Amino acid sequence: MKYVSVIVDNNTNATDELYSYACEFDDIKVGSKIRVPFSVHNRELDAYVAELSDEAPKGVKRFKKVVSVDPDFSLITD
Repeated sequence: MKYVSVIVDNNTNATDELYSYACEFDDIKVGSKIRVPFSVHNRELDAYVAELSDEAPKGVKRFKKVVSVDPDFSLITD
């Protein structure tokens, strides 16, 4: 299991921080565009991977999971 910190594409002042999600996709990398459940209503939004780790962030016990990875999009190319 990987863990990602993401920037959520949401037009409010409440999304000025990184959010952590669990990820079961192998093809994810920094810069990937993904879909994540967001807020208490779990509305699916686009998000962009800012950080990637094999270890869960400290202090977080429960994680929502990444829904999908856009295979045709990356902010950063190799």
